[in-house]
Formats: sequence, structure tokens, C-alpha cells
Amino acid sequence: MGSADSRRPWMTVVGVVRDVRHNGLTGRIKSKFYVPHAQFALSAQTAPRDMTLVVRTVGEPLSILGPIRSAVRAVDPALPIADVRSMQAVVGASLSTPRLTTGLLSIFAGLALMLAAVGVSGVLAYLVSRRRREIGIRMALGATRASVVRMVVQQGLAWAGAGIASGILAALFLTRLMSGLLYGVAPRDPKTFVTVTLILFGVALAASAIPAMRASKVNPLEVLRSE
Repeated sequence: MGSADSRRPWMTVVGVVRDVRHNGLTGRIKSKFYVPHAQFALSAQTAPRDMTLVVRTVGEPLSILGPIRSAVRAVDPALPIADVRSMQAVVGASLSTPRLTTGLLSIFAGLALMLAAVGVSGVLAYLVSRRRREIGIRMALGATRASVVRMVVQQGLAWAGAGIASGILAALFLTRLMSGLLYGVAPRDPKTFVTVTLILFGVALAASAIPAMRASKVNPLEVLRSE
């Protein structure tokens, strides 16, 4: 393996390892190579500024910090030791920004879902009040409470279905903008789309149930007398 800089020596490749996500889980995997520490200054044409020591432990990682410091001081008493962290802390720090972004998106999604449920329930409640006379006449002519509930719920689900279909079409084009925030899942993951669709239909069903139950309790005699 050589370099465009003729002053740098040629190096012999002795093995190939798997890709490493050195720049974060969502960062682009860059080409890297490992060099023995004793040969670093020769290959990089500069003196090494620091060294990272990775130690595998059993149990609490920081519990062996004392023996590690003693071993380092035995090699060089003047060598400083800093930024001691467990691998869990390292991974947590790399995931802090994605976790914050995910948390904010989850909060906004929850608020949007709540507003959608309140909107569906409110619109259906208004339409039921407007169709009170119609519902009373239907029940006077033999319509059962179950059929009235089914009529109102079907109308709510029809609106929800139209909105969900529009949202899915928009998501198919817009999810590619979130690809940088995703790890281990594709922007157009079918399971995610199916799960979200079922959740939205469930929320629409629950939001339609309250005005549907109110519509089924309309007394046809009171309605006809008021008219």
C-alpha cells in the first residue's frame, strides 16, 4: 500500500477487518487502516499525540481503574491518564443527539395524534347533532342502535382512511429526508408503515365511538315532537 507522497514509506497489508462505524452509527463509513503504534510516526510523518487504551473487563468497568493506572505508571510515571469512560458511556454519547431528535419527534407525533383524535371526534359530534332528526326518523322506522353506531363509525373511518392514504403517499416521498436519522431500519420499512396505519385506524375508531354512542341514544319520540 503506497501513498501519493513519495516521502512516505510503502506498507505491507497483513490482514483485512470488517467495516467500523468510527464516525457514529449514522455516519458514513470511511476507508481506514490500522498501523502498529511503533510505526505510526514513520507512516504518518508526525509524532503520536495520544493513545487510546481499550480494556475488556468482567463486571463493573471502572472498578479496575486503579490497577490500570498503576500499570501505566509502571511504564511511564509522567504519562497522564484522562477521559476514562466505559464503552456504555461512549456509545451513549454518540447516541445522545439521535435520541434527543427521536424524543422530540415522538412528542410532536403524539401531539399530532391527539389533535387528530380530538378533531375526528369533534367533527363527528357536530354532524351527529346536525343529523339528529335524521337519526331519530331512522330509529322510528326500525333502525337499531347498532346500525346507528355502525353508520357513524363507518363515516369516521372513511375520513380517517382518506387521511391515512394521503399521509402514506406523502411519507413515501418525504421519508428519504430522514434517512440520516435512521439506523437499522429502511426509510420505507413496510412493518413501520403497517404498524402506523393500524395505530391510526385504532385511534380513529376510538375517536368515532363516543359520538356514535351518543347518536345511538337519540330518542325518536323526543326528536319527532320537537319537530
